[in-house]
Amino acid sequence: MHLKPPIAIVGIGQLGGVFARAFLHAGHPVYPVTREMEISTTLSRIPAPILTLLAVTEEDLPGVLKKLSPGCRNNLGLLQNELLPNGWLSHNVVSPTVISVWFEKKLR
Repeated sequence: MHLKPPIAIVGIGQLGGVFARAFLHAGHPVYPVTREMEISTTLSRIPAPILTLLAVTEEDLPGVLKKLSPGCRNNLGLLQNELLPNGWLSHNVVSPTVISVWFEKKLR
């Protein structure tokens, strides 16, 4: 079986975990990056990811964007409940893939 290109996911919380499972199911190796890890160093060790998905909270996004190397910005995806262009344009991210998801848990 031939593996598809790898995907890096920064933030493996509720939304990041859902996307990680979907990418794994589709045959992509997934490299999780957590807040305890050195983001730029960890991302530089991942062999040519087809996507670097940032699945962090609104308040964490600016700090994570500051830590990204220029190479990560070419294949960047942003995943949050609310995303506005000024949130990424101010960090020299020009054309990311933007995923805005409203995720609600049902209580039983």
